[in-house]
Amino acid sequence: MRSYANSNEGWSGGDGGVSAALPGGDVAWLFDDSYPNPVVNGTRPVAHMIHNMVVIQHGTTYTALHRIRDGQELEYMNYRVRRGSRHFYWNNGAVASDGALYVSYSSYYYPETPTVFGFVRTGTVIAKYDLPSMRLAAVDVLHATIQWGVWMMHHGPYVYIYGTNSIPGIVPTTRMYLARAPYTDLLGAWQYWDGSAWTSDPQAGVAISTVTGPQFSITMVGNVYVLVTMARGYLPDVVKAYFACRPMGPFVRGSFLYRTEGGPLPYGTNGITSVYTYGATVHPELTNGHQIIVSYDVNTSDWALLNENVNIIRPRYVRANLTFGTATAS
Repeated sequence: MRSYANSNEGWSGGDGGVSAALPGGDVAWLFDDSYPNPVVNGTRPVAHMIHNMVVIQHGTTYTALHRIRDGQELEYMNYRVRRGSRHFYWNNGAVASDGALYVSYSSYYYPETPTVFGFVRTGTVIAKYDLPSMRLAAVDVLHATIQWGVWMMHHGPYVYIYGTNSIPGIVPTTRMYLARAPYTDLLGAWQYWDGSAWTSDPQAGVAISTVTGPQFSITMVGNVYVLVTMARGYLPDVVKAYFACRPMGPFVRGSFLYRTEGGPLPYGTNGITSVYTYGATVHPELTNGHQIIVSYDVNTSDWALLNENVNIIRPRYVRANLTFGTATAS
């Protein structure tokens, strides 16, 4: 990934790097704030950030997808965003289902001049991209207070769709909810987990967990559902894993997985006090036996550094081996 980002072939860095396996073995990497600009001696002499971008991986080759208007790079997902407005989309989870790629996006806007944390979420949509063309085929606007699609996972005949909302507080509490849709009709009728059974009533859904941060991801290791998230708190530097026997949990036995860092040498971000980490994400298509791959984001509140040091807004990748005991799952 670092070699590709330095190749000046379309993507030189970004955060939010969720991935989804595509039919035929390709992988879609979905990034949020990204730079399509070339790298020169570890810097971006000309930098233009766009709020979302797609990179398709085919073996060891990568193709960056964004839109261009009047010679200017624009976001790949820009549904009903007026040119020059402060509205934009960041991606949540993604899943390939029934010959298409479905991506959950949350819409945001800056009520004033953009600042590091000055954005406001306005809603959630599910976008359907035809494959292999990646043409936007449909957008389903979700009229719900729950942020659906924070993570999506195909298992058996269903796609499981996880959502969140937050309880305000000094340390906000994230409540996790679960819906499911048929693998062959993800934009059709959903069912919601009410704590004991599936129901068609979205108001009957109940929170299945409060252990995660606002971002989380889930993969299967053997028969165990492994949930990866940053610890609760304000920009924590600890990645944790929780475990369950069913998609709806309970997710238990929170275990320390990794402590993030701005990046050991030679990546060149140690010692910069404005650098912080977030967004731990597991990549199910890279899960191999009991070994998982987790990425996390590195960013800075000093926006000038994003041009001066390309290593800051690039994901870090961590390989972790999970070992389970021999007790009977229950």
